[in-house]
This record gives sequence, C-alpha cells and structure tokens, in this order.
Amino acid sequence: MCLALFDPKGGSVKPVPYYLKALAMGIPAYLIGVHLWTWVFMTGFYLGGHSDFRQLYTGGFMLRTGHAHELYDLPAEKRFEDQVAGMDGENLPMPIAHPAYEELLFAPLSILGYKPAYFTFLGLNVVLLIFIYYLMQPWTRNLAAIFPWLPAALFVAFLPVAIALIQGQDSVILLALLVITWLLLRKGHEFAAGSVLAMGLFKLQIAVPIIALFVLWRRMKFCAAFVFGASALATVSVTIVGLAQAKAYVRMLLYLGNSYSGHGYPLVVERMANIHGFIFGLGRSLLSPHVIVIVTLLLTATVFLLLLKAAPDSSADALLFAICAAIPLSYYLLPHDLTILLLPLLILLDSLIGSEGTTDLAAQRTFRLAALVFVSPLLVSYSVGHFYLVLVPVACLVFSLMSGRSSAFSGVHIAAH
Repeated sequence: MCLALFDPKGGSVKPVPYYLKALAMGIPAYLIGVHLWTWVFMTGFYLGGHSDFRQLYTGGFMLRTGHAHELYDLPAEKRFEDQVAGMDGENLPMPIAHPAYEELLFAPLSILGYKPAYFTFLGLNVVLLIFIYYLMQPWTRNLAAIFPWLPAALFVAFLPVAIALIQGQDSVILLALLVITWLLLRKGHEFAAGSVLAMGLFKLQIAVPIIALFVLWRRMKFCAAFVFGASALATVSVTIVGLAQAKAYVRMLLYLGNSYSGHGYPLVVERMANIHGFIFGLGRSLLSPHVIVIVTLLLTATVFLLLLKAAPDSSADALLFAICAAIPLSYYLLPHDLTILLLPLLILLDSLIGSEGTTDLAAQRTFRLAALVFVSPLLVSYSVGHFYLVLVPVACLVFSLMSGRSSAFSGVHIAAH
C-alpha cells in the first residue's frame, strides 16, 4: 500500500511506501515520551535554580535594579544569582554570556520571582513555537498528508526544542528570527531579512558562521543590513553597560572559549555537536588543548573554503543551507542550540519525502540524512558524553546538500502555492 503525497514539481500526487506511515507514527511518539519522562524527573532540579534561565533572569534583574555596570563581573554575577535564583552549590557563577541588549527582554520578567518568571518564559516559548508552526504550515503539507497531526508532533518531538524549553533557554527565539528571516528572503526583502538576523546576535556562535557564509557567497545587500543592525545593537549594549563592561564581555567570551584548558569556565566540550567538540571528544586523551584548538581552526577554515562555491541559487535556500552548516562551523554549541535545525529539517523532510520509493537516489540520501539528524539528538539521553558524535550525521547532511545544492530545496519554492 502507498500514501499519496503532493508532487512539488508537478502538482500531481506521488506514491510513497507505506512504511513511512509506521515510522511517522512510532518515532515522534517515542521522542515525545522521552520529553515527558525528562520533565517528570528534571523539573524540580531546574526550578531549584540549576537551569540556563538562571543567568538570563539574573541579567535582567541586574539591569532593572541599576547594576548594569556589573553585568559581566563574575563575583557580582555570582552574588546576584545566589540572591535571586537560590544557592546552587557551585563556586563559579553561570556566566551571563549574551550581549546586554538581550537582557532588556528579561528585565520585565525579573519583576516576578524566579519560579513564576521561569514558567512565564516557558509559556512565552510555547506561544512562540505555536506561532512558528502556523508560519510553517504551507511547507509541511506532505507531512500532514501522512497524518494531519504529524507536523505539530515533529515540533514537540525534536529533542533540542524540549531541552531549550526545560532549560529556559532563548534558542526558540532565535528559531523564530530565522524563520522570519527566511520568509523575508523568499519575498526578496534582503535588507529587512539581514536586519532581522542581526537581532539573533545573542547567539554569536550561530549568527557569525551564517553571516560569514553569506559574505563568502557575496550576498552583499543582506550582509550590509546585518552589519547595520549589528552596529545598532552593539551601540545599545555599550550604552547600557558602559565601555569597561563591554570589554569585560569580550574577555568573558574568551574565558568561555578556554573552558577545557583549566583556565576558563568548566563547560563540557564533548557535548558540542560541532568540529570543536568532535576533535576534543576524539582527541582529548591524545592531544594538548593547544593542538585541539589548532586542529579545530584548520578544519573549520577548510570547511569554509569547501563551502565557498556551494551557495544555492536563491538567498532563501542559502539561509537554509547556512543554518545546517553553522552547526559544525560554530566554536561553541550546546544541545539546545540545535533547535535552529528544525527549520531546514522540516522543509527537507517535507519536500523530499516523495523520493522514497523512487529511483532518485540523491534525494533519498538527503531525505534519510535529514531524518537521521532529526533523531540523532536522542544521544543526549543515552550517552551525553558522546554527544559530539551528532556532528557526523549533520556533516553528512551538509555535504549531501553541497552535492545537490541546485535541487535540494527545489520543492520549497512551489509547496507554498
């Protein structure tokens, strides 16, 4: 038996093997079960002040109460974190590693107590996900043809989204900005799109690789808008905290980047699904920290060079490709940061699902890699110390997209009509 799906190229229907229906039912159900299990056992821990929301909330509190001039001072951060979010038993603070302009969003939340603010932000993130879901509906019609509820289930089933929600992270906000940027690019509004992407600079580790690729691909109008928006946000941030704290923020980023050498914040680098985490995870017992940094930089530069001539034809497709490539190219990346992959993965799964049961082997390869990337964050539940291995399917997907860049997102242009 076969399912009938829309053919994005011809408007007719295409038969798809019936086994997809079984997989579409079983995999999301299992992943959603993992989410629920995590919420049952971990909510109390995170409400006790151990979530990433701790530093966002504290930063907003410091801005609201007139302590912006101490925002990146580690002893002050620790003092305020313990005051507003409770003692966490750690000697170091959870560093406020985001630019000051973002903390303006959390200053009003800090009027509430920590727990009410946590649930309020959780609710806002859920509302934002529902908004993204409705924006993406025109590009999930093939998935909905299998089960009407499948696109919504995939939103809930993607593990990085669940991690972002329970951690009180801002990754869903970045996903929303990227979706809006993509929609603007589809309409040809490159300057507006670049300005929106600049608002995502609170995730420097993701925004910088994306814009670097657009520079390589000479999408200069988009890049000019990004620089304009970034300059405005940098001015706002420096105005809020002062020049001395702005310099302290730069030192903070370097401090975080030196985490495994014994001189920086003790982040777990092997939980990063990027080149940095992969090299560290495989070579930490063989290579010195300096060698790991050098190898990481060399491999990252090599990938950038390989991507130089890999730009898709349209700026909208280029953004989807750049989002995928930004994961391995980032220097600092944690599991919740993979939330941004939901945009390109949904589009790839929807537009290429019709390749199953056909002779289009290249499309099948990309579709199956996209499905594997969607499922691969499950590794965080079974072997979090090897989460760096998630880089393997992500990198394979990037190179698969490179090999067929003119057609990988071809169904995207027609699916909305």
